[in-house]
Amino acid sequence: MSVDRINKDLDDLMWRAVQLDAMDMREIRAVWDAEDEEVRRAAWQRVKDALKRTGREQLMDETRERVRLWMNDVPVLRGAYHMLGLPKMDDDLSGAKAAVAAAVLDAAAAAIVGEFLSGEELQVLRNPFLGEPES
Repeated sequence: MSVDRINKDLDDLMWRAVQLDAMDMREIRAVWDAEDEEVRRAAWQRVKDALKRTGREQLMDETRERVRLWMNDVPVLRGAYHMLGLPKMDDDLSGAKAAVAAAVLDAAAAAIVGEFLSGEELQVLRNPFLGEPES
C-alpha cells in the first residue's frame, strides 16, 4: 500500500475521532474491552514486526503524536457553553478521549500495516473503532 493511501486513511481515521462525542467514545471503549486481549496482543507483535520490516515506524510515531494532541485538545467554548444556553459539555471529555485512544491507535496500526496482518488480527484492531467492514 502506498504511503499516500495510508496517510489518507489516517486522516480519515483522525477526522472520525474528532467527530465523536463522549458517549460514542465510551461505546467504542466497551467494544474494545470486549475483544480478545490475547489476539490483540499477538496482533500488536505482528504490527511491531511489520512496522520495522516496512520502515513505517515513523508513520506510527506521527499517529501517536496526533492522537496525543487530540486527547489534550479542549474546545475553546467549553466554559461558555452554559452561559450561551447551550447543552452542557461532558465534564469528562478528556477521560473519554483517553479511554478511546487505544482503539484509535489500534485502527491506525491496521491502516499502516494491515496488509501484513491476518483477518482475525485486522478485526480485533479495526472493528472497535471502525466497526464491521461492509461486504
